Amino acid sequence: MYTLSNPFRQYALSAARCADEKHALDVVLLDLRNASYGLSDYLLLMTANSTVHLGALRDSIKDNLETLGLYLRHQDGRRGAHWVVLDYGGVIVHIFSSDSRSNYSLERLWEDAKPVAWSTKPIKKVRSAAKKKKK
Repeated sequence: MYTLSNPFRQYALSAARCADEKHALDVVLLDLRNASYGLSDYLLLMTANSTVHLGALRDSIKDNLETLGLYLRHQDGRRGAHWVVLDYGGVIVHIFSSDSRSNYSLERLWEDAKPVAWSTKPIKKVRSAAKKKKK
């Protein structure tokens, strides 16, 4: 049985924030503990804007989690790849190119997973151009 003190949550949050600091796009953190077909406790998805950016995200997240004491169990995807998977057991990280992210659409596989708020930044409301013109 899982408890609220599940350490993988803290690792997943740290990895998400690390990805954000390195300007990953569309960062999504999912809690898979009560989802059907959960392979892990947490799933972190993000998009890189180039293969160089993908490699920088991979290296930064690996360094971040190793500093916290969590070590990689398996990695799939080589240099120049369009998709890299980092498996830490309780946390699985997927870093995609934008084409790969839209092609595989992993969020659809775990529609019953609970999204986890990971950002400490306030969400900015963007007014549409139509509303701005009315004023």
